[in-house]
Amino acid sequence: MDLALGLSAWIVQDGNYGDFERGQRIEVAVEVYFERVEIVAAGTPACMRLEGAMHSITGAVTHVSPGVWVIDSGVQMYCDAPRPAEIAAGMMVHGRAFVGVDHFAYFERFANQPSVPPLIYAWRVKRVLRQTAPFVEIDGVRRRAPEESAWQEIERTDAWVDDGGYAEYVLECELLAESPKRSSATAL
Repeated sequence: MDLALGLSAWIVQDGNYGDFERGQRIEVAVEVYFERVEIVAAGTPACMRLEGAMHSITGAVTHVSPGVWVIDSGVQMYCDAPRPAEIAAGMMVHGRAFVGVDHFAYFERFANQPSVPPLIYAWRVKRVLRQTAPFVEIDGVRRRAPEESAWQEIERTDAWVDDGGYAEYVLECELLAESPKRSSATAL
């Protein structure tokens, strides 16, 4: 299974990981943040890339506890944003979502909770992409110019230098045939 994982420069700058590079073997949990999510009667778990780190996801809710819920869309991913109250373990959900490298919530907090499943998977980074759209002000907020969204392939991230330290990356990764675990050799 291949997956495109979003990575903001601040995640590296916070000391959670070092910079990432093409060909590297990494161990990370996957976080998911839905723009919108709905319960579906049935479906096959799937994670289809739309653009950048945005995906169309169908998955089974495998875990729900205070502060975190987990879905399985071929790989288990956690969401530490509030879940809709009607969503419970065992349900199928579908939605458009950002998929990214665990910023620290799983390996620092949730991995230590016995009820939360092991979610750190081993991946091989096939490609590293950097967002090249310029920053513009939209409704008083500094954002990327959506009409100029484009990705440049690079050899490795340079989180302290790229885009003045505000870079956004996508790591195109291949899932390795190893069981998920609770600790990461990649996290610092």
